[in-house]
Amino acid sequence: MIASIIFFFVVAFGLGIGLTKLLNLKFENPFESKCMSNAFGLAIFSVLAIIFNFLHIPLNYIIFLVLGIAGILFAFYKDNFKLPKIELNKQDIYAIGAALLAVILFLVYLKGAFAYPYFEDDDPWGHAIGTSYIAEHQTFSRYPAGVTEQNFFRTYMEPYPPAYDTLMGVIHQTNNNVMWTLKFFNVFLIALGILFFYFFAKEFTKSKKKALFATFIITVLPCFMSHFIWAQTLALVLFFPALYASEKIKEDKKWAILAIISIAAIFVSQPSSAMFFVIMFIIYWLSKLVTAFFNKEDVFSKENNTIILSLIAGGILSLIYWIPTLLKYGLKMTMEGVGIVLGLFGAENVDTSGGVVYGIKDYMIAPLASKMDQPIGLGIVVFFLVLFSLFILCFNIKKIKTSHYLLTTIAWFVFTFIGTEGNALPFKLFPHRFWAFMAIPAAFLVAEVLVSITASLKDKSLKYLVLIVLIAGILWTSGYPKYVVETSQWPPGATWSSGEELQGYMSLQDKLPKDTPVFNICSHEGKLLAFGMYTPPYDPDLFWFKIQAENKTLDDIYSTAKKRNFDYVVVDAYCTRRMSINQTNALLQQMVNSTNYELIYSNQAFWLFKVK
Repeated sequence: MIASIIFFFVVAFGLGIGLTKLLNLKFENPFESKCMSNAFGLAIFSVLAIIFNFLHIPLNYIIFLVLGIAGILFAFYKDNFKLPKIELNKQDIYAIGAALLAVILFLVYLKGAFAYPYFEDDDPWGHAIGTSYIAEHQTFSRYPAGVTEQNFFRTYMEPYPPAYDTLMGVIHQTNNNVMWTLKFFNVFLIALGILFFYFFAKEFTKSKKKALFATFIITVLPCFMSHFIWAQTLALVLFFPALYASEKIKEDKKWAILAIISIAAIFVSQPSSAMFFVIMFIIYWLSKLVTAFFNKEDVFSKENNTIILSLIAGGILSLIYWIPTLLKYGLKMTMEGVGIVLGLFGAENVDTSGGVVYGIKDYMIAPLASKMDQPIGLGIVVFFLVLFSLFILCFNIKKIKTSHYLLTTIAWFVFTFIGTEGNALPFKLFPHRFWAFMAIPAAFLVAEVLVSITASLKDKSLKYLVLIVLIAGILWTSGYPKYVVETSQWPPGATWSSGEELQGYMSLQDKLPKDTPVFNICSHEGKLLAFGMYTPPYDPDLFWFKIQAENKTLDDIYSTAKKRNFDYVVVDAYCTRRMSINQTNALLQQMVNSTNYELIYSNQAFWLFKVK
């Protein structure tokens, strides 16, 4: 496990610091350089993986490790092989505060992620299969013999943007535990995202105090990023280096290169996040134009032109993945693979939000039980501080017109708030997913009002008292509900028929050696891979075997098991969804009576047979 953590840092930091040194880009201090190098390293990794796969270069951890080490050595060379001096001053207390917030969030989320010995809901099981596939095959490409509509099935790999599973798959090559890999590094990415957010916020607001307040708010907001395992984790974390680099373009146009890479990485991470990013980035850019106009500056300056060109260039760079994918799968299968179906954006489609139309109470109250992938609610104190901030700003239109930060924040908040209410509108994207993105402008609005309140109070004692009361209120009404939700027991998902079935799969770790070949004839292979057994991940033949399980005979099962070198066969209660209960019971009776199988273990929903 330690080796995997070291590998992650060497690769992420090495790739990031290597390119920033090559471009001679400057950071405010060594701590910022170290943190943001990891951010850009993640983006570079995502794009490199796409390029390598296109060129048929194996996605092997050694290749990335060598590149990471090369980047670190190059940075030492550029610094004349001198270790950077880390000198702390009064201003660095803000960055240290942000780091502490990231550590706290990491510990809370880690506790929650490992509060149960299985994956939650449904998506993580799919990511476990994709992670295992990439770790084993060192590619995210499928169907080497050719894909057709008859053998195609949707996964979280090609044609779905594969950056998240690729990152986890390459890391998984350095350890033998896919569940630990996904749980730990998913949480680790979110915690790093808190740090990345702080440094973006510092550049965006031009105030370290506002940046730290905003970082505190986004850390405790229930609606910002749960520890749920899915591709949005990487995609949303990459928002911040993309926007950070865009802010730095005014200092050096070469920052556009890192902006382009970060944007391209978002485009190959998750479809919905990419859509949100494009809209939010265009709002960010248009706000630049508006404030330039009211400040009597050049509206279409080189900086503003470079920013929008970075978005376009990032999209073009991502075509290294999208064009071959479209050529391989065609438009229909590509759309199915990324989850775009007919009616997705219309009122008739309820997508994963369940058709919920949120009311004031949903924004005001942070519930103690919420959706796993996307909790809702701001908390009472944050809710009223957001309203108060908007109220104050409405009386200072001149300040908004001339402040890119404030205009963008308000526009982002309006867009994301409307997005959460998509089920009440004729056009929508993914209403419940907007909550995490709405948390970003909400954090900035609260930070603005907190700084304004403390600045208006001349008496230091009163200032600190007010600040303590507000922070305590935020922790109680937002932080506490978030802690409860994120450390609670989450269920294992809809593909499990019962707790007995789950217990049966979990018991395999005690009954069989690790990586024992096992064939579950009805369920997805994530149920085996997650608990240390081996079964070929995303094997098309086995996939369709399971889909057509009701038509398979005992001889079909046995011949497949022997042909594919499975030592054990599992029948679980999920088979009653593939075939009738009577057919499942009849199959079990035949297996018990057959001389080709030996029943090793069973409960009411799980039967493990040894293949003779």
